[in-house]
Amino acid sequence: GGGKAINEAMEKAGLTPPTEAELRAAISGSATAALVAHEDNPSDAILIERALKRDGISLELRAADTKDKFIAAMNEGPWDAVLSDYNMPGFHGAEALKLVRQKHPELPFIFVSGAIGEGQAIELLKNGATDYILKDSLARLVPAVQRSIREAQQHRERGRFEQELRESEHRFRCLVEHALDAFFLESQGHIEFANPAALKLLGAESETNLLGMPLMSRVEPAFRKAMEDLLDTARAGKPTTFVELSLLRLDGVTVLTEIGAVSLTVAGQKATQLIAHDIQWRKEATEAARKAEESIRQAQKMEAIGQLAGGI
Repeated sequence: GGGKAINEAMEKAGLTPPTEAELRAAISGSATAALVAHEDNPSDAILIERALKRDGISLELRAADTKDKFIAAMNEGPWDAVLSDYNMPGFHGAEALKLVRQKHPELPFIFVSGAIGEGQAIELLKNGATDYILKDSLARLVPAVQRSIREAQQHRERGRFEQELRESEHRFRCLVEHALDAFFLESQGHIEFANPAALKLLGAESETNLLGMPLMSRVEPAFRKAMEDLLDTARAGKPTTFVELSLLRLDGVTVLTEIGAVSLTVAGQKATQLIAHDIQWRKEATEAARKAEESIRQAQKMEAIGQLAGGI
């Protein structure tokens, strides 16, 4: 609606009235485009299209002057934005906004109307409208369309990034939670995270038994200097190698481990990730094998002595 407002706006904008061919195209709604124009006045649709093209937006409009055409256009998508008159007979602009928000929560929706009160405008914005432009102020249309499309794109990209980040964090947590090696996260000298393997290594029933505990309290005194050197190297951003350190379980029993470290940033704070292998069993197995080998050698020696004595 608003033929008079359109004529005045066309005069202000220095635009000529639409041709008969343009009017027929707008009425037929045959053009596939990135913008949907919910508008019952073909002159309005053409004026908006010309304003967009004149200011460098290479987009055309899909004119939709009835509810059925509007719904059909929305189902065809995807669209970059919706432009809608407010006072539309049979299918009010507010109804169009409600429909769009139900199916396309993030799609920019801009009202372009000949007359709209401040109270109505505020209510429309509260209900999800992106912006509103008066038809006698079409100079604002192109910046509003460009800004709304840009912000919607940024919002989608941010949402996609956040989703990818959540998925990445989930994969990492699954990996760490099911890892056979012990993972610790140290920040400012305290344990901030421990995976199930770390809990088992230190004999803790739950993560709460370790969180906030000074890391050095879980290192056997004779190995604390080696742990400090390892942490200093990692915090300096230098590569580290696995070193043998003896840790203290909560029950006071020592367990020999190989520990590596790497510096990282978590929630804006510097932290150190520690990965520990339990090598107590390996040491014990090596010692048992050494003793067994020694016993065999001793037995062979005694046998040789016996054979030598028997031959005398």
